[in-house]
Amino acid sequence: MRASANEIGARLRRAGIIHSARAFVIIARLLGESKHLQSGDYRLSPHMSLAQIVYALSSGQSISRWVTLPEGYGVDQIAQTLADAGLCDRRRFRRIALVGGRSFRVAGRTAPRSLEGYLFPDTYKLRTRATERQIIETMLANFDLKVAKPLAPQFARAAAAGLSMPKVITLASLVEREAKRSEERPIIAGVLLNRMRAHMPLQCDATVQYALGEHKSRLGLRDLKVDSPYNTYKHVGLPPGPICNPGLASIKAALQPARTPYLYYVANGDGSHVFSTTFADHTRAKRLISARRPS
Repeated sequence: MRASANEIGARLRRAGIIHSARAFVIIARLLGESKHLQSGDYRLSPHMSLAQIVYALSSGQSISRWVTLPEGYGVDQIAQTLADAGLCDRRRFRRIALVGGRSFRVAGRTAPRSLEGYLFPDTYKLRTRATERQIIETMLANFDLKVAKPLAPQFARAAAAGLSMPKVITLASLVEREAKRSEERPIIAGVLLNRMRAHMPLQCDATVQYALGEHKSRLGLRDLKVDSPYNTYKHVGLPPGPICNPGLASIKAALQPARTPYLYYVANGDGSHVFSTTFADHTRAKRLISARRPS
């Protein structure tokens, strides 16, 4: 509920920012801004003129904070980062983002139940009094601005080939978590698509990490048996949804994957991967890499 000029003047007077609430109201009316004063946090000073204070309040330039949400962060990490910055309640943000998605719109249509994958990673300037819903709306609008609209032709071509936007974003999330080097993103996307076409399980370690709910430097055989639809060692095809919020480079890689004969890849230990066409070559590559690891 918007406060009246009289109420705002009284608050400013009590805070010692102005000497006269009546004078504040008169100036606000003379400037034609008495009905445009916006709520928020403002950095005001008793040394400012009444006109400067009125214009600050009417422009909505409330105190905001910059926060960076990196590519590959999941909802949990985003919620924690925002909470650490004093911008949201972590549990409330997480609850809305993971189960309340259908009350939002993304790319011109009703969003999925979980917004994992659509909270676009970027550096944001957020008002300190913004609600969790407002923050999410800002991130979804950024997704529309930087992904859905400029890449609409590519999404249309992908959909015609059987890869809907949700599937593209899910694939991009796997690429985001698997690729460490930018030049390998399209190759990894191509490998994963090749495996899908061959009806092979993706066997993507990042999906198992997501299913486990924790990050492990190395997965054991027991981990690979975790009972979850996100376990791509047990289930063929893409997982039910994104496992993180991919950046633009990974989304573009999913939309424009490399044409490659590879069906396998293994981490090389330096951020790169060794790609193979046959299982025999893949086994040999794993053996060589394992032999180089310190015991």
